[in-house]
Amino acid sequence: MPLIEPSSGGGLIIDRRRFVAAAVTTGVVGYIPRLAISPPIHPPFSLPFESPPSADTWFISQWYGNTAFAHQMRDDFYESGQGLHFGLDFAAPCHTPVIAIGDGVVREVDGPRRAWPHHVILEHTGGIYSLYGHLHDRSTLRIGEKIRQGEQIGITGDSAARHCSGSPHLHLEIRTDRLRGATNPVLWIEADWPTTTLGLTEAHFQMDLSNPTRWQSIYAQPDIKFWGPVLNRYAESWPSTSI
Repeated sequence: MPLIEPSSGGGLIIDRRRFVAAAVTTGVVGYIPRLAISPPIHPPFSLPFESPPSADTWFISQWYGNTAFAHQMRDDFYESGQGLHFGLDFAAPCHTPVIAIGDGVVREVDGPRRAWPHHVILEHTGGIYSLYGHLHDRSTLRIGEKIRQGEQIGITGDSAARHCSGSPHLHLEIRTDRLRGATNPVLWIEADWPTTTLGLTEAHFQMDLSNPTRWQSIYAQPDIKFWGPVLNRYAESWPSTSI
């Protein structure tokens, strides 16, 4: 689930029933074809959980980029992210410990990014930021505090309900350009990505039928410039976007 970037019009109003209907209709997990673009030679970051993926711990429930769900909600939830999903969603029970993916400095705690109910942003070397959204409790970390890779920064919460009855998960972003852009976390985090969905779905990325091979890999997703033009407004696409 995304964070909603602030706008001059006072933000976006989301109908949660529409959100749930869209999620059920489209599915959210993409398949894993061949590597399409080159990641950093040595991805500098690690996963945000200590335990490996499993049905009892965590698994990927939505990839970064042109997911079918993001396409369906491109004029609502995802308008600020050019119609794309800003980060990775890790389905996990509420209160699962979340750890820093790399050494960094705390730059934001529940600031204007608005990752309900709580979020934290760390700044890393090279102008890279990691954002941890939908945390259960407000972090006790202080702005400017130094954090080491693997150190706990919070616990998972629920983006739809405070009592964890809706959609418990961690939303993780890799941001750039002083938080004004987002890039694909898959390319920055060392992980065995094909195992992280547990093979639970066959959902996919949205396909532009005029260019059906574009953005169909978890590795080949475009960077995002917040509040830039929507990138995936297709004349004809698959799957159907009707709800």
